[in-house]
Amino acid sequence: MVIFLVCVLIYGVSIFGGFIQDDRKVILADPTLGKIESLLEAWISPYYKGNPESGAYRPLTSFSLALDSIILGKSAWGYRMMNIIFYGLVCIGVYELSRRVFRSDKWGFWVGLLFAVLPIHTEAVSNIVGRGELLAGGLVIWMLVMAMEKKWGWSMWLYFLAVFSKESAIVWAVPLVWLTFQSKLQKDKLVGIVMIMTMGLIAYFAFRLGILGSDIFSDNATLVENPLKFVGHSQRVMAGIGLVAYGISKTLFPIQLSYDYSFDQLGGGNLSKAWLMIGLGVILLSIFLMRKRKAELSWGLLFLWLPLIVTGNIIKPIGTIFGERLWLLPSLGVLYICVWLIRQIKFRWIELVLWLVVVLLGVRSFVRNIDWLGENRLFVKDGAYATGSVLTQSNVAAVYLMEGRPDEARIYLEKASSIYPEYPYLMNNWGIYYWQKEDLKSAKEMLEKCIEVHPQNALCTGNLGDLERVDAQIKTL
Repeated sequence: MVIFLVCVLIYGVSIFGGFIQDDRKVILADPTLGKIESLLEAWISPYYKGNPESGAYRPLTSFSLALDSIILGKSAWGYRMMNIIFYGLVCIGVYELSRRVFRSDKWGFWVGLLFAVLPIHTEAVSNIVGRGELLAGGLVIWMLVMAMEKKWGWSMWLYFLAVFSKESAIVWAVPLVWLTFQSKLQKDKLVGIVMIMTMGLIAYFAFRLGILGSDIFSDNATLVENPLKFVGHSQRVMAGIGLVAYGISKTLFPIQLSYDYSFDQLGGGNLSKAWLMIGLGVILLSIFLMRKRKAELSWGLLFLWLPLIVTGNIIKPIGTIFGERLWLLPSLGVLYICVWLIRQIKFRWIELVLWLVVVLLGVRSFVRNIDWLGENRLFVKDGAYATGSVLTQSNVAAVYLMEGRPDEARIYLEKASSIYPEYPYLMNNWGIYYWQKEDLKSAKEMLEKCIEVHPQNALCTGNLGDLERVDAQIKTL
């Protein structure tokens, strides 16, 4: 109960926030939300409606959002409130799992409490579309709890619900099957569980194939969203290893957290050698810790590495180079390893130090959660230090353009142009800038160039049409 209340205390203010970034693509762009048919639509449509090229099929996540819209309405507060509740349940699950892993109620409590206050989780909780991470992550954790209690029916149900929440959860079949083999079940029961798992996964991929077609393993990430998609395999893997170290640093030292790490904030495939060396050091440390054969360390390493094999661009490129929301489960791995190390220290005041850490991290999470209340604050705040991201700088410019402040917007437009001038939303923002400066000729040229480079971009096309209508009206006066 204490852990759940801490979650509410930190994130309760989130209900006063609005829709941000992908919330618009998933929620506001879905005309069926709020209607009963949306509950069925969730199971027969891609996650991004009308966009199977994204390769995303997350029906349980879509179903939960549809249910929210019917019961609580389509305002942001209802979705945000449910995210807080789900996060609280995730953290309680972490407590239940950890007290079994550490064989201690006290240390289970500390792990659950520390997990609840980690600032790297703010994106998953405060961003409505973080729902997929919360559902998949929470269901995986409760799946493991049920498996440790040898409740195999429940654990399998929870596993498949996790997979239908987000496709990256599929890797958790490995520890689930391993736990069944370790449980010394009778051979016929063991074979039955393996067969059910196999048939369930076949059914899942059949669903994906039916909904996504040839895009079953696709993603439509551009150079901006994930530059690692456009480098060689070995270069991508090495960068992915470096990003593991980067994620650990953001978990332990949550300074300059950002909603965006896209091109070219992290140097793309040319991630600094320092991070790569630290990443290789993490691998060596992981091997060393694995040799100790301690349950806490084994589970810690599993939580750290298993999700990142998929979400860390190691096996194949995904839709983004890096995202804090993707560190919900890996951060638990970092926490397990840290708590194991802390337990080796015989320090009299250790609990006092832990309470101090909880307060400091909790305050940091609360402050970061405030940033996530609205796009304007988030974009401007992160734009001050995410100076290498064309998306972030372009978004700051968009904020000033929407406020009718083109001169301030130009500063960020120029910064963004120095990074990647052909980013379509940047080109659109330049068009709006010239429009606000009453240079309709330059505005038209920029929007036409945007359409020439990006023929499918609806934003540039729509704004060019609006501009031409305004220009025609001016000429008739």
